[in-house]
Amino acid sequence: MSDVNPARPVNPAAPPRSSRPAGPAGPGRDGGAGAAQAVDSALAVARRRLAELATLVTGAEDSVEKARGLIAEPAGLVTFADPDVLDQAGAGLRPWLADLAAAALTGGREADVVGGLARWHTLADETERVAKTVARTNAMPLDQRRELRGRLEAAHAKAVRLGLAEDEELSALHARAFGTLYRAPSDLVVAERLTMAYLHALTDHEDEDAAGRTHGELP
Repeated sequence: MSDVNPARPVNPAAPPRSSRPAGPAGPGRDGGAGAAQAVDSALAVARRRLAELATLVTGAEDSVEKARGLIAEPAGLVTFADPDVLDQAGAGLRPWLADLAAAALTGGREADVVGGLARWHTLADETERVAKTVARTNAMPLDQRRELRGRLEAAHAKAVRLGLAEDEELSALHARAFGTLYRAPSDLVVAERLTMAYLHALTDHEDEDAAGRTHGELP
């Protein structure tokens, strides 16, 4: 199996907890009940987003093993540089949000909490971007297999229309390509070679049939 290359770290810019306090200085809540309610709503939004990100990150992390289980020696796989992108001590989104919620609960200034949430969402945006990149990159070998399956299926359908599906050479090539593409893990190098061999053989047979019909029509 190929090595898994590190993707860009999800949270390289997140400052340590000591440099990103939720409510550094101030006499406490400063905006009345309305402002406090707005902060509570903003925290609820952040919690929902964190839950969504957790699902997204888990899927991205799992995409490595999924690709390795379905494709033989898949190339170009990536993963997060940080082993724990959400819960990393001092910089993860989950502990950071917990700090912000605690500050709001214990009388931190609303403006400080809101500012912290804005920075939290910036890091969440970066986390989401990287997670989607990881998932999309690791899906590429599966996409390649899907494309080869589609090409083989379309070529076989053409062979059926032309009455060539039972040709001994074509039938054998199709069986080998089909077996490779629908076996897990699939060897994409072998599958592509067999699929292209089937396509070329089909074209050759089609050309031979066309030439034979033309020859038969000559006066």
